[in-house]
Amino acid sequence: MATAGKSSKTRGRANGRDLTISAGGAATTAATVGLLMWIYNSYGIDLSSFSFWFVIPVGALLAGAAAASGYYFVAKWTHTMPTRRIMVNSIIIAGGAWMSLLWLKYVGMTFEDGTRVRDFVDFWTWFKITTENMSLNIRARGGSGVETGALGALGYVRQVIQFAGFAAGGLAVYGFLADAPICANCRRYAKTRSLTKALEPAAFDDMIGAADVSFPGLVDAVSAVAKGKGISLIGLELQTCPECGGLQVAPQVWVGREDSPTRLPAYSADQDLVGSIEAAAKSS
Repeated sequence: MATAGKSSKTRGRANGRDLTISAGGAATTAATVGLLMWIYNSYGIDLSSFSFWFVIPVGALLAGAAAASGYYFVAKWTHTMPTRRIMVNSIIIAGGAWMSLLWLKYVGMTFEDGTRVRDFVDFWTWFKITTENMSLNIRARGGSGVETGALGALGYVRQVIQFAGFAAGGLAVYGFLADAPICANCRRYAKTRSLTKALEPAAFDDMIGAADVSFPGLVDAVSAVAKGKGISLIGLELQTCPECGGLQVAPQVWVGREDSPTRLPAYSADQDLVGSIEAAAKSS
């Protein structure tokens, strides 16, 4: 009986966190859609439609990520680990933002005399007409732009790309959440800070040697990440659990000419080890 009661409480807490996360996603979706529609109605600009070379929907990606960002922030706040449900919900909420923008454009569109379009055609008819008569403005840097004219059937390709962009933005939010470091013991998101600056591999080896510490398996992990491209820089990140105060040290490597590092699996640490690395890093 005691075990069953504990399991019920656990499920109750999980359901409560899911509801809170969903509320966060709904709030950022409403805010994103509201802002995009305000800009569209005020200036006639649909920021979510901006693309590079027709097939890279930058505006849709950013809009989808903004819509789903509530999932990220609330999941971090409640220390809810990424799950398949969160991943699916992030994609759904981002796709829902795309659909909401279309619907709001439809219900707000009027003829020149002020008559509402929705009083004459249903949503799907409107969607078909606007999609097939969609025209894009293609411009090079500094140019005034060239209109493509009605896209016809290609308009549907454009709509699919836009939807995929929103969905991918939502998936990216889940990716950021899944990549966030956590405490191995408490399963809570860790606070992070740089433990060392980014060093060239030889200087990093010297610093680790001076600190008299070792990271078993690090060479193999770095080689697996490099994949023949080479490592330009290596650094260490300190991860601190807000719950138990536990410490972890995660190597970060810069592969080839990449601007951002790849975080490798973290190693358990204590204050003495961290102090040794910090002292060696200051003198390196």
